[in-house]
Amino acid sequence: MGLGPDPDPQARIAQEATDAYERSRIGGLFFVATWGLICVAAGQNGLREWVIALTFLALAGARLAVGQLIRRQPQAYARHLAATMLVMIVTMLVWGCATAFALVHPDYAATPSVILFATSAFTTAYVHSYPMRRGPALAGLLAGYGPPWLALLLTHRPGAVAIAVGVSIHFAYLVLASRRAHFEYHRSIDLEQELRAQRDLFSRRSRIDGLTGLANRSEFNERLAETMVQSERTGSALSLLILDLDHFKAVNDKHGHAVGDACLIAVAKRLRNGFPGPGEVTARLGGEEFAVILPGCDHAATGRRAQAFCSELAASVLALDGVDVRITVSIGLGIFQPGLHADADALYRAVDGALYRAKGDGRNRVSE
Repeated sequence: MGLGPDPDPQARIAQEATDAYERSRIGGLFFVATWGLICVAAGQNGLREWVIALTFLALAGARLAVGQLIRRQPQAYARHLAATMLVMIVTMLVWGCATAFALVHPDYAATPSVILFATSAFTTAYVHSYPMRRGPALAGLLAGYGPPWLALLLTHRPGAVAIAVGVSIHFAYLVLASRRAHFEYHRSIDLEQELRAQRDLFSRRSRIDGLTGLANRSEFNERLAETMVQSERTGSALSLLILDLDHFKAVNDKHGHAVGDACLIAVAKRLRNGFPGPGEVTARLGGEEFAVILPGCDHAATGRRAQAFCSELAASVLALDGVDVRITVSIGLGIFQPGLHADADALYRAVDGALYRAKGDGRNRVSE
């Protein structure tokens, strides 16, 4: 197709399957109605007409039956697309065969104009409505136009050959239009995927701290409020840690901001590794201040984990851009108590107060 690498094949096939099904849902009734018009114009109301009409009606129902497959196997997008296109190709084939029969049968001598107009409309609509795959698009086009074209060549009606030539020209046009529709359809999918990726990227960037990759202050506030609501509803424990790197300004002043940034990144990595539990959120609140939300973690467990992080960091040496840096951290710890903390701000203020006590008591410690 010349569209470059596919960034998300699964999303593409899902879009194709969804579009094909949605475009197919009501079209079957037009075949039923148009066949009825041909029968009325020909004055025919026999068993053969009803069999063909009921066949079109059954195929219209088959379009909707694909919806049952979608509900039973919601992720089987390739099957959804194949089922829809199969029903469409069979519908076009039945139409082509029924109209070919009508073009050569004397009982339908008054209907060629209606047949050819409807065939032109249906094949044109088919090409533009189902451009997802070129093979099925061309197969449906050939199924709808091939039998009537052969019937025109075989009939001895005046002008039939000239009409067949006109049909051939329109068929050739639709083949070219099918190629263009296929290209435009997939180009639009590429554009949608690119826009969706950009949207997701912007959304992620608005929630992630650009330096450390942790949640930023905005995301932290939102997640803390959500977790508090869940904790209050379920009665589960919820703990909050606020951490501040001790004497971080001295690191910047002595080694420069590049080493200071590397220090923040290293501490953030240790935070992620130290608090990796389900639902746990590590965040950088700004500067050298970090936070950890610990849902389901009670007071004793939170204290042990906070103290372990504090001790391990103090005992380690951070190798940063060729410079060895020792850093310690002060930690404020708090447990969410619905009767005491009316909202996220109240809990944050309480834990922030504990952090200041840790710093006031000499730093490199956990306070509550």
